[in-house]
Amino acid sequence: SWASQPHDAEIGETHDTMPGPKDIVKSLFYHLGIYDFLAGIRKPEENRLLVLMYHDIVEDGLPSKTRSATGKPTRSQFSTQVKMLKDRYRVITVEEAVAEVKATGRLSEPTAAITFDDGYMSTYEIAFPVMKDHGVSGTVYLPTRWISGEMEPWWLILADMARQCDRSRLGRDKLRA
Repeated sequence: SWASQPHDAEIGETHDTMPGPKDIVKSLFYHLGIYDFLAGIRKPEENRLLVLMYHDIVEDGLPSKTRSATGKPTRSQFSTQVKMLKDRYRVITVEEAVAEVKATGRLSEPTAAITFDDGYMSTYEIAFPVMKDHGVSGTVYLPTRWISGEMEPWWLILADMARQCDRSRLGRDKLRA
């Protein structure tokens, strides 16, 4: 049937019959990355710590080309991910998980922690309110040398170099020479 295997569904695929509502939802889940997310957060058989690491969250409404190029979840995608995570796990901070393991030698139930790297403003402006709405906390790892001005991250240096270069020299035919 249409999109019965969500990972086989492709844009532009033609079908003999019109897809039903269930098929459309399956396709949406596939294209929004929900199937992959659910596979990644399947409840474990043992009480382990699942750590989800984010860098940046973007506001809803960005053009899809921009969102897919960045790989960053939108506010609503992040909210959906937190809800699905909370439905399957006890969500606590990394610090709380470490303290529990130190005190008891193990985690008492399947547990997840949400972490953020790099200290982007979206952690405070987007992720924090979403997590507060869902009643969960997270852990933020701040790059103190970046904040203090002692270093600049390599990806920002690379982006700056790309902005400054002569774009006419970046064509594929020029790169092969």
